[in-house]
Amino acid sequence: MERQTEFNNKINFKWRAELKKKQRDARLADQSISILLHNILPAHVVDIYLTSLARHELYYESYEMVAVMFATLKNFELNFPSLRVLNEIISEFDRILLYYKDDYSVEKIKIVGCTYMAACGLDIRLSSTVSGRQNAHESIAQEVLRARRSIMSFHRNNKLVKKRNEDIVFVLTAFALDLMRTLWVCNANYKNFSNDREMFSADIRIGISSGEVMAGVVGASQVHYDIWGNAVNMASRMDSTGVAGQIQVTDETASILHKCGIKCNYRGMTFVKGRGILPTFFVSIDENYNFQYINESWTTGHSSKSSSSSNELSYAE
Repeated sequence: MERQTEFNNKINFKWRAELKKKQRDARLADQSISILLHNILPAHVVDIYLTSLARHELYYESYEMVAVMFATLKNFELNFPSLRVLNEIISEFDRILLYYKDDYSVEKIKIVGCTYMAACGLDIRLSSTVSGRQNAHESIAQEVLRARRSIMSFHRNNKLVKKRNEDIVFVLTAFALDLMRTLWVCNANYKNFSNDREMFSADIRIGISSGEVMAGVVGASQVHYDIWGNAVNMASRMDSTGVAGQIQVTDETASILHKCGIKCNYRGMTFVKGRGILPTFFVSIDENYNFQYINESWTTGHSSKSSSSSNELSYAE
């Protein structure tokens, strides 16, 4: 009897040990899956997507206002030797993204060749672009709060109803400007290395648009989160018809930046594939990669060049 009891105890101990190991392995597997999904999909999509997948349902979202950016490296020959350099540049862009991702809902959508695609406003829980948390990067937070005050003042002075989340356009434009600053630093660093000096002397061309967007997860394997809509197409066109060293925006996007107090210089009537000839604008940036503001008193603490009123936002007749 005692031997039988001892045997049963040993068996139960072994089963309990195996059960704990399986439970521990399952938790590690769940954590690994969660980490992988959060690297593939936006954070707010992961749980909803898993629920939709279990129900065999298509996952999609619709947004009234999203800002979309395409940023393309120019004068950059994509080959095997330069792939390391491209990886380093994209990694630096991703580090900048960390400052914007959690607090300002900026998401990297994908990399296509030498083009970096990102969007701002893709969060169904987004009630305000600025989360109000104190861990936001201070300079970014100050710029965004300034833009929000400017938008509120514009609507109040013109007796207009403020549209929801217009400040996401400024957030994404600020992110685009940070990418330009980052590339300038990278260019300066690579000039110090003789092996990379000839390989890398890239510039960046950026296009931004805003408006309605549909988002969703596609694919049965190697799933991909992507966005579609006129705002996406127009942002791509603003990039492809743009100029290196400039951020080109649509008429509507320039109008929102104007409300934020940002100068936008009228480029002229530009042929846009699929849309015809449209007015486009360049975001006004000084030689130190700072925004030029309509009200120069806002530039306290920033080195921005003065420009005449003729360079402020204007619209083609």
